[in-house]
Amino acid sequence: NKGYHQALDQQRVKVELLEQQNHKAQGAIAMLKWGLGVVLTVALSGGTWTINSINQLKQDMAIMQSHREDHK
Repeated sequence: NKGYHQALDQQRVKVELLEQQNHKAQGAIAMLKWGLGVVLTVALSGGTWTINSINQLKQDMAIMQSHREDHK
């Protein structure tokens, strides 16, 4: 009976350690998800800004070209 209680106590300690490791892993996963979300947001914002800038540049170039042709 004493051996059974010792084994049970050892199992409880192992379970507690596994729960602590699981908790740390879940925290790390949450941090990675948050970081990935930030990186994706920055990438999407940068891409959108780049596309908008290119489109604006094309419009400006078309206006300049149109003005050149009007003056000929």
